[in-house]
Amino acid sequence: MRSSKYWEIIQAHPDFAYYDGSDKDLRDQRGQNPIVINLKKGQWYDESRGEGGELSSLAESLEFPPEQLSIDENAIPEPLNIFQADTGLPERQRKQLKEVWESEKGRFPDEPEETLNESLKQSLEGSDTLKNLFADWNPTLQTALKKIADGHNVTFETALAAFLGMTSIAIGGNKIIRSGRWTEKAILWIAFHAPSGKAKTPLFRDCGRTILAAKNTELSSKYEEQKREFETWRSEAKESRGEQPEVTRKLIWTTYTNLEALTQAHLENPTGIAFISDELSAFISGRNQYKGGKGDDTGKL
Repeated sequence: MRSSKYWEIIQAHPDFAYYDGSDKDLRDQRGQNPIVINLKKGQWYDESRGEGGELSSLAESLEFPPEQLSIDENAIPEPLNIFQADTGLPERQRKQLKEVWESEKGRFPDEPEETLNESLKQSLEGSDTLKNLFADWNPTLQTALKKIADGHNVTFETALAAFLGMTSIAIGGNKIIRSGRWTEKAILWIAFHAPSGKAKTPLFRDCGRTILAAKNTELSSKYEEQKREFETWRSEAKESRGEQPEVTRKLIWTTYTNLEALTQAHLENPTGIAFISDELSAFISGRNQYKGGKGDDTGKL
């Protein structure tokens, strides 16, 4: 979506009605709104909070009756009468987004799943692709998830939940999501419940698990290489040894483990790891174990 289209949505809101200036520096002429708009870059910046983002995120944050919005975070909005509330605003904005999407959808590739998987892969490698993927209202993401849902004969929401679970793993456990004054860690607890044979595993595979598994395997191989280097170092004469090589087991996720190993994994992975269990009952109480109280049959909650 072009920046000008997002700006049309934003400018329709009362808090942005008095904006003027150049395309690179639009400001509230009353001096009440601290947000600066840069149409050239398609971005906004809040000078009072020192934060900003894409115009899309600002436009989407206004999807509620204007009477409820206050730029002053300490202000208390006046109670709304049901007859005063503009209940049709969210629907009109969704319609406006859809109209723009119809004119823009031809720009996106025929195989959006490849774009989705490549974005997850690059996010694991440290780029900001994943951030960009979610910064805009992204038709590529929506199209990919719809195709995956149709292919597995599940609802769009089911595929979205599976993808969000994989995305949470890719982001890691030490990232913070911010929405206005509300902050939350990017951690999701997801329980998928369905009869056996309902293709839960293939759904997660197509929603990003294959990409994450490949990275986990790569980290495991690196760990084995570190262990070999350590054994070589230890076998050398003490007077000729160099610096002791580091041996740290980096992981994206773990599955079957005991609490001691899980604790050690967290010590070696301070950014957090995911715990994936094929059986919900096993995650809670360990009832799929046959060890009489030994091993990893202790409940993880």
